[in-house]
Amino acid sequence: MPLDLHSNPLLRGVISGRSLQHRQIRSAGDSWTLEALAGRIVELDGGLTMAAELLHAAQVKGEPAVWIGDREDMVFPPDLDACGIDLAALPVIRATSAAQAWKATDTLLRSGAFSLLILSPAAHWNMTETVQTLLHRHTREQSSVLLLLRRAAGIRPPARHALRAQSRIHQEGFDTFHLHLHVTPGASQASVWSQTHTCRGPEGLV
Repeated sequence: MPLDLHSNPLLRGVISGRSLQHRQIRSAGDSWTLEALAGRIVELDGGLTMAAELLHAAQVKGEPAVWIGDREDMVFPPDLDACGIDLAALPVIRATSAAQAWKATDTLLRSGAFSLLILSPAAHWNMTETVQTLLHRHTREQSSVLLLLRRAAGIRPPARHALRAQSRIHQEGFDTFHLHLHVTPGASQASVWSQTHTCRGPEGLV
């Protein structure tokens, strides 16, 4: 079975290989793309496949992206490499504390140099509402996407200004997985949109 954010401090959890099929049920104008999410903070609860998809899309378009985390809470590079992501073109910020990660995020957002910023769970675990408001303003001003990865649901409330994206994986057959993405407003349970991807697992997966 694929690993996810709940089981590995190195954040393993990307299903190797890009989506084989893509089915969407959504309202017009909403989708899991840089263009649709621009200017928003998005909390992603679950595996990393959808984060990798945004990251890959950014690189294909030539849009700069950056990964921010701490030394014990970073992505597993081979997973991203298996998804076709150019690791040499991905800056990684290893902060020594959450406060340092917030400061780095604020600086990078203000610079306007990055279209996509991804924060690992520890990097925003105790983020105050004041910091959230500040980052939300800079995200909107720069039309960037700030993606906050969540380690587990229900441990702390969603960020006030964020969309909430929940990703769930269902295995079908030997190496085929259906990945369901459900997106809601941060302060509401009403659905904004949802979509399903069919992905292939890595070679040797049992």
